[in-house]
Amino acid sequence: MADHDEIECANHGRAYATYVCEHLVRASGIEWYSAEPIDEDPWPGAWCKQCHTGFLIEGEWNEASEKAAGLKLSLLCHLCYEATKVRCIVHVI
Repeated sequence: MADHDEIECANHGRAYATYVCEHLVRASGIEWYSAEPIDEDPWPGAWCKQCHTGFLIEGEWNEASEKAAGLKLSLLCHLCYEATKVRCIVHVI
């Protein structure tokens, strides 16, 4: 994982940086959207159903879809990301 930035998580110590929309932070039971995890990106950026509506306008994340979604990213460690993901309804796009 040398290609992934490390952060200091208050809960987990040194861990890898991931990004999710602000609505997923500490979420439970809501819809989670992300690309399929792959070796090069095991924790792809994730967003909620509300933000997915903006994503669908362009079919990709770009300036217009981010603005339409009102997307605000939050930094999580990869362990917080995984813990949140299992509490959500996951959709892989």
